[in-house]
Amino acid sequence: MAGVVEAVTPSSLTVRSIAGDSVLMFVVDEATERSGGDAIEGNAVEVCYRGSHDSPELTALSVTGNETYTDVLGRWATGRRAELPVEIELLPRGEVRQTAPPSLLYFDGWYVDGVQDGRISLTGEVTIVTDTVERYPFTARAELRETSAARCLLWRAHPDR
Repeated sequence: MAGVVEAVTPSSLTVRSIAGDSVLMFVVDEATERSGGDAIEGNAVEVCYRGSHDSPELTALSVTGNETYTDVLGRWATGRRAELPVEIELLPRGEVRQTAPPSLLYFDGWYVDGVQDGRISLTGEVTIVTDTVERYPFTARAELRETSAARCLLWRAHPDR
């Protein structure tokens, strides 16, 4: 089953199917094979299991998570020379905590952009102030690069249509 992690405990994993039409809870234990990224809330996973959809207990035989999702969680910032400095923290379930810029750009979410390592999309609004204040939704494609000195965010904004 392919889906998105809804909840995790040390002994269980709850997953909503990609189609969104079912939610299944799996028993996980030391015999469950794990690979890829961590099975944390909001991450895409593939679960191979024993049991049928209508049985009271499904046992996860293996869980494979999206590595990009778990790798990108945490604080990211543009370089000091960026025209518009951006500092954000990517949180589980596509949430963003933003410290810069304080206005103009507002990021309200993020998601893994396909399967390419280190590529995500940021969503939000850009505010343009002239005689009036206007807000426009946008999606920014971002590449995240980690060096020994910093976690760098490289991005390009695209207005949503």
